Amino acid sequence: MKYNLRFVFIFITQLAFAQSNTLDSVITALQKDQLLFEKVYVHTNKTSYSAEDVIWFKAYVSDAYNKPSVQTSVLYVSLFTDNGVLMDTKNVLITNGVGVGQFQFYQDLPEGFYFIQANTNYMKNFGETNTFVSKVFIKGNIPKPKTNTLKQTVYDAQVFPEGGYLLKDVSNTLGLKVLVNGKSSAFSGRILDSNQKEITTFNEYHLGMGSVRFKYKSTESYIAEFFIKDTIIKVMIPEANKQGVSVMVNTSNKDVVSVKLQSNRATVTTNHPKYTLLFHQKNKIFDFVEIAIKDSLPVILELNKKSLFNGVNTVTVFENNNPILERQFFVYKPEKYSTIEIEKLNVLQDSIIYQLKLKDLNVKSNISISVLKSDTEYKPYTTIQSAFLLSPYVKGYVENPAIYFDKNTKDKTRKIDLLLLTQGWSQYTTKAFVDYNNPKYSYDFESGFSLTGTVSPLKSNNLVLLSDDNQIVAKTYLNSKLNFKFKNLIAYKGDSIKIGFIRNGEKLVKPLNMYFDSVPKLANSLNSFYYNKNNGAPLVVNDFYKTNLENNDLGYIYTSSTYLDTVKLKSSKANKMRLDSRAFMKKYREYEDSIMFYDPMRIPEHYYNENLTLFEYLKAAEGASLVSWRGVETYLVARGLEAFLKVDGKGMDTYSLPNALQIRMEDISDIAFRREPKITIFHVFTTANYKNNITELFRKHFFESGFDKAKTYYTPKYINTLDNLEQEVDWKPIVFTDSKGQSVFKIINGPETNYLLSIQGFSDNGDLISEIKFLNDILVE
Repeated sequence: MKYNLRFVFIFITQLAFAQSNTLDSVITALQKDQLLFEKVYVHTNKTSYSAEDVIWFKAYVSDAYNKPSVQTSVLYVSLFTDNGVLMDTKNVLITNGVGVGQFQFYQDLPEGFYFIQANTNYMKNFGETNTFVSKVFIKGNIPKPKTNTLKQTVYDAQVFPEGGYLLKDVSNTLGLKVLVNGKSSAFSGRILDSNQKEITTFNEYHLGMGSVRFKYKSTESYIAEFFIKDTIIKVMIPEANKQGVSVMVNTSNKDVVSVKLQSNRATVTTNHPKYTLLFHQKNKIFDFVEIAIKDSLPVILELNKKSLFNGVNTVTVFENNNPILERQFFVYKPEKYSTIEIEKLNVLQDSIIYQLKLKDLNVKSNISISVLKSDTEYKPYTTIQSAFLLSPYVKGYVENPAIYFDKNTKDKTRKIDLLLLTQGWSQYTTKAFVDYNNPKYSYDFESGFSLTGTVSPLKSNNLVLLSDDNQIVAKTYLNSKLNFKFKNLIAYKGDSIKIGFIRNGEKLVKPLNMYFDSVPKLANSLNSFYYNKNNGAPLVVNDFYKTNLENNDLGYIYTSSTYLDTVKLKSSKANKMRLDSRAFMKKYREYEDSIMFYDPMRIPEHYYNENLTLFEYLKAAEGASLVSWRGVETYLVARGLEAFLKVDGKGMDTYSLPNALQIRMEDISDIAFRREPKITIFHVFTTANYKNNITELFRKHFFESGFDKAKTYYTPKYINTLDNLEQEVDWKPIVFTDSKGQSVFKIINGPETNYLLSIQGFSDNGDLISEIKFLNDILVE
């Protein structure tokens, strides 16, 4: 295999250099059945919310080259508390690499930080680190649950030899990192030898990270002594190797990256080692070179930054085909980022029209724009640049990744290099190296959802799915088997589909017995690198979360509306329930004059899908049973009290009651109940086909698992502006530019004249668009 070398060698003595075939087996393994590498970014309309706000978001899914992914249609976006408790998961439909959604809550929330995590099913091939994680702040409406507080402060001081190990009798670089109760902390310190003599000193430079260089003498051992506030922490520095090679990377030059290899006399006097340097980004290979070192003088390679990958690059040093050292470094490529120009075009009665132009980027792009008040304290935790160029390639926790791409951050090159220096590296085998960078295919791309189950008896080998207007949307051939499976369905939660046999190419036959496989809930958990980073110790989750979250999907349905009189509803929850109640009353007033005194019951989808009866539902939901009084009268009992059943306005007596209880749930539209001191009244409303005695030639299935529907954005009305950390003006999740990089968009015309715009997106060519702009009242041109 041949690569075009792009190296300049300086300060080389007695160096043997050659394009190598030694690493061919490793390179072949990296490129064999090479997996694509997907990345995700979620752009939220704000970074801080009140408990009544809606978290609006747009998701971006890209390939390894930051171009829109065309492979995946399903993205799982989850919201977690800072303790790792799952609040909600949205299944987002991804089309041409983008999708939109929202989190909305009708419950009380504790104040604090919440994590947003997103991944596709396919991304799991590359392990837990290949997930997107960001965080937002929610100003809750109830106190934060009590947790077990630390009885003592936990200090975590770590040292990271550059490349993975130290080498005796040469100058080595040591990365330093300090956490106090899981948070970065300032520090200073010094290196001491075995005689407690100070060799050199060091200081924290950025977010609890620093570095120090010193020569490791072969006759010595060393300790790093950290001064953290009023505490001294001593850490034993790993013993250096007697033989080998060290690696040092310098990215400070704007044009080149310098990679320095240094060996010692103990190594070159006993043998003439050959090392192969592989430059790559995951399983994408940039180049490789073999070097034979014949003396202890350093070898310095300079690489042109323009030729390297945009973002995190890795150099792995191999000896005899085994990886012995590894160092990550970052390359900023300004030409891959586009600046944004915005011009006001016109002012209408209800909106302002702007033109957006991506400077020097004549290509179609897909972007989202969050419009906030100009005095907003807006501090994004992530951007599309940090999500696509940094986080997916770092194994550990990254604190505030957006800061490395903020134009106001000073000395970004040094700070991001410190981050990569302190990620650590564990020596591993060639197999482990290949498995990490090009893992085996275990998880599929998802293009939709599946519908599986069994049907009997077999009326035909052709089973079809039909739309509401009876058009065939999917078909499967059963081959005389009772099991069926429809794949890659674009279906939303709660949507229904008709299922039937088709015989002789046109005649529909209704399936008699059909059972659908239950869809297991995702065991979704927060990336462990982010879990408990706020306090550095395991937390005890308060019962609040368990009662409000874990018990939402009950096997026995006791509707929450039963307890409305004892629950104080917040405005958003109350408003939603009032709207639902109005629609319900309007729909069924003709059957029940006192419908306003009834509460609708929640009916889980599986009661429709599993062909269950009304009695089976009431038995599970209300503990209902039929009681015979002396063989003369039969009546219904629910929750230990007598119950009365009405169907479409008619009361059921002892003779009609048993038959009414056998109505199939698929023939029922809604059920309402009314509780009185000594009796419960259930009112059942059937479907139009049931009322008209129309025989259906199909079964109806309601999707319990599917995509979550995206709602249309609306601007909230703020009553007390002091309660909201960020005041939103507008949210434009879908903005396209043309082939000239231009687009026109509107902003709601309100009392504000100055705005802050958070703009994120990507182009069809993989260019990243990320900028925060301030708009004043620009004159109309």
